[in-house]
Amino acid sequence: MAQGTDGLKLAADLTKQVITLSTGIVALTMTFAEKLGKQVDSTICIPVTLKISWACLALALLFSVWTLMGITGTLVALDEGRDPNPERSNIKLPSLLMMATFALGLGLVFITGFWAWL
Repeated sequence: MAQGTDGLKLAADLTKQVITLSTGIVALTMTFAEKLGKQVDSTICIPVTLKISWACLALALLFSVWTLMGITGTLVALDEGRDPNPERSNIKLPSLLMMATFALGLGLVFITGFWAWL
């Protein structure tokens, strides 16, 4: 194994945690969406903030897969003895997008829950 791969393995573990948390949050909020929404006539109106949070968490999932692909490509190159991207921009960009969309989605879930609580 090439030197300097421990950080990449930790980044992959963090990315997998974001995948797990994103899917869990979406599943949980969809399960209880009727309790978070307002009933109008016979339909339940889901809050816009919750819908946007689902979109953000879905984007976080896509960016997570992109991040894992970048990490895998970098690890393979390092195993072969070459380092095609020493700046790791193939990992930095998707991981920043992943964390930004995850944080925004999580924040919107909290805002939705707070408004439902009021």
